[in-house]
Amino acid sequence: MKNFKEYLWILILFLLQTTLCARYKIFGVVPNLVLVFAVSAFAVNSIPRSAFLAVFAGLMLDWSAGRAGVNALLLLYLSLLVSYASEKFFYKRLVYIVILTFAADILYSVFYLALNFYIWGVFVNFQSFMRVIIQASVDTVLSVICYFAYVKYKNRENIKLSFKKDVIF
Repeated sequence: MKNFKEYLWILILFLLQTTLCARYKIFGVVPNLVLVFAVSAFAVNSIPRSAFLAVFAGLMLDWSAGRAGVNALLLLYLSLLVSYASEKFFYKRLVYIVILTFAADILYSVFYLALNFYIWGVFVNFQSFMRVIIQASVDTVLSVICYFAYVKYKNRENIKLSFKKDVIF
C-alpha cells in the first residue's frame, strides 16, 4: 500500500503537468513535476525501489510524448545515479538534494536532447540548451517543496525511510 501511494502521486502529478502546467508556464517552461517528484523519491528510497518507480514515471512521460522507452530508460539510469549518490556521497540535507536535483535535471535534459537528435534526427540549437538551464532552475525550486512534503509525509505516516540517517532541513 505504501508503494501504491507513490505511483498514485506520479499519476496525479502527470495529469497536473499535462493539463494545468501546460497552460500556465513558468518563465515560458512547463515544469516537469513527474521528474521533480521522482528525483525527490530517488533521494530517499533504496536503489531497487527507485528503479521501479523510475520505469513507471518514465513510461508515463513516454506515453505523453508518443515515443516508447526514451524517458523510461533515462529515468532508470537517473534513479540509479541519484540513489547511489544520495546513499554514498550526500548527506540527507535539503541543500544537497537541491544541488542533486539541479544536476539530475540538467543531465536528464541534455541526454534527452541528444537522444532525440541521434535517434529521430530532431535538430538541437543553442536556445534548446538555454531552455534546459531555465527548466532545471524551475524544477529545482519545485523540488524543495516536493522533497520537504515527501519526507514530512513519510514521517507522518511512520514509514521507515530507506536510509539510516535522519533528514535534516
